Amino acid sequence: MNFGRQRVKDEVRGGTEQDRFEWPAPPTASLAFTLVELLVVMGIIGLLVSLLLPAVNQAITSVRTISTKNTINSIASGLETFKSDWGQYPDSAPSTTGIQGGGFAALSYYLMGPNGLGWGKGYSNTGPFTGTTTVQYGPYFEQDNSAGMGVLGGILDSFPPGRAIFYYRFSPGKQYPFDVTDNGTDPNASASYYNQAAFERVVKPPDFNGLPRWVRDDYLLISCGADRYWGYVFLGTDPGPGPSTGFQTLRPVITSTPDSDKDNATCDDIGNF
Repeated sequence: MNFGRQRVKDEVRGGTEQDRFEWPAPPTASLAFTLVELLVVMGIIGLLVSLLLPAVNQAITSVRTISTKNTINSIASGLETFKSDWGQYPDSAPSTTGIQGGGFAALSYYLMGPNGLGWGKGYSNTGPFTGTTTVQYGPYFEQDNSAGMGVLGGILDSFPPGRAIFYYRFSPGKQYPFDVTDNGTDPNASASYYNQAAFERVVKPPDFNGLPRWVRDDYLLISCGADRYWGYVFLGTDPGPGPSTGFQTLRPVITSTPDSDKDNATCDDIGNF
């Protein structure tokens, strides 16, 4: 018995024959993936991506939140220096005699100067309120105009798409010391806080006695955060035109009373409070 071996005769050096036994060559193994193996690999990759994606998105949001907070801190520093120089914070209410639009437009105008070059001698020779000055003041905040926003476009936050940071000055003599109308419609979003009640839900929360109180008594700087909505929002049913479609959509809480889902709402606004 040769146990499956083959008897082979080879010609060897010297012209003699020599018997040699060889095992048969093993069958060639296929290196290609089967369809089942490919589907298993794709499933594993999909599972890993689904597990990692929320963590990646959270990290990106955290970076943008920190960047926006840094911008707000820089603006706040400019406002404090502005007050030190001129004796008051810039007005945030829309004006018929000064800067139009108020709020974020006034913030850009006053902190950068009428030509983006600051205030005083060598620039405008005038102060931002009344009278003239012999002192040269540079811009109190350097705005990146690469997005083509210009002086009236507002100072943008770090979330895409970039939206204006709202500015409110505390005015104790007004009906609403912080007034939602001080900021008009954001030119990038065509939206703002829905109304005064929705605005105050963010900036006038209850204190430890359960009484509402303003978060500050000087000024507010606010970004609408990652959800790109100002104020509280919730995933609710959008009735749309006619009968309810049952479509779930993220929308702002309209006021503090009629919305039955207001207690389930969330707010990710970023401010100096």
